[in-house]
Amino acid sequence: MSDALAKLRRHFGDELLLRHGTQYDLTPLALLLRDRVAESVDSVERTFRIRGDFDPATSDRTFTIIASTNGLAVFIKPLMAQLRDAGPGVRVKVRDLNSSTGALEPALRSADALLAPRGFISGYPALDLYQDDWVCLRAADREVDHGPLTLEELVERPWVVAHDQQRAQNPALRHLAALGLEPRVELLVEDFVCLPLLVAHTDRIAVLPGRLAAWFTGHEGLDISPLPVQVPSLTEALWWHPAHSRDTGHAWFRRLVRSTAQAMAD
Repeated sequence: MSDALAKLRRHFGDELLLRHGTQYDLTPLALLLRDRVAESVDSVERTFRIRGDFDPATSDRTFTIIASTNGLAVFIKPLMAQLRDAGPGVRVKVRDLNSSTGALEPALRSADALLAPRGFISGYPALDLYQDDWVCLRAADREVDHGPLTLEELVERPWVVAHDQQRAQNPALRHLAALGLEPRVELLVEDFVCLPLLVAHTDRIAVLPGRLAAWFTGHEGLDISPLPVQVPSLTEALWWHPAHSRDTGHAWFRRLVRSTAQAMAD
């Protein structure tokens, strides 16, 4: 162990482990290497699990998808319903998009796919899954007139915004800014799913995809309204690294994803 550590220290020019009292802590470089090594080991393991004669009826392969909670809530559930019949031994592992730090290229190599909207990344093969309109979430128990949402209300009310700080601003907010509208953002979070909890029984509003908002239609104290301005629809897509394109198992999984998307559109 000590010889291996010494070789690694010489190679990287870093202590890697620092002693503090009775324990050792990883240096910043070692923390970075830990994540990169984990991705590399996972990629190698996945490579050796690939077989040319993939049979979904007997396979126990695990497909790893990087997804936001929006994609998880809206798409993964119907996907799993189809998977149960098409590949009863096949499993899906979901990695949180916000926890996949750093460049997407190594993340896509170590996973089978990324579930994210068009505009999030580019330059990779992709399969469009479904479109979603943006809607506004308001508290239904506020002492205000809950007629159609007005442009003035959209601008004047405080917002809670789901914002991926690593990569891109909320696309609906970005489009409103392009129209010259500057909402009063009061609270930033990284997850669409927590928006209803932060809107209910307050004067805040939030903009989120309509399919996700539909999950909260029975939530007491919430009102879902169309936006008073045109905002381009969100197109959710499945992205993958080109290295996976000729993998027969991966091709079968993509067909299953396409079938799930078509069933959602019917």
